[in-house]
Amino acid sequence: MTPRSIIRWKSFWFGILMLGFLGWAWWDSSNYTTGFQWKEIAVRTTSSNGVLVIRDSSAKKRWQGRRNAARPYPRNWEPRALLVSPIFVKANVDPSQERIFSDESDHASNLKEWEQAKVNDYGMGSWSVFLPYWLLVLFFLIPWLGFLFWRVGNQKKPAP
Repeated sequence: MTPRSIIRWKSFWFGILMLGFLGWAWWDSSNYTTGFQWKEIAVRTTSSNGVLVIRDSSAKKRWQGRRNAARPYPRNWEPRALLVSPIFVKANVDPSQERIFSDESDHASNLKEWEQAKVNDYGMGSWSVFLPYWLLVLFFLIPWLGFLFWRVGNQKKPAP
């Protein structure tokens, strides 16, 4: 009996669906910021081509969801803007490190400083993690392709 074609596998179509969703979310985040907050943890898509997870130690709300038009930053499809590095920042309430940003600042190049300034406003115990979409796609794509190659290899082995 010949093995089924890869196109007939549910795991193949699940992967295609997930990659489509990640691609749509990436594109959508350039037009809108979408997010939700539960207690101290907030998750948001950003106009900086990624997902932001924030722990706001001063948050009082139990549940909140929202969708807003993205900030007026121009769409930037240059590789430098698309391949932003992941960022982790903790609150540092030191006034000597405070920095003021104007609307003309290059958002993509100053992303870490922007996030540091925001997290400092939240207070001690707060932190922020920025995960770019390219990294999220890789986090999904590598194990999914590994699984598909493993499954193809197992189907080619003769039964004992």
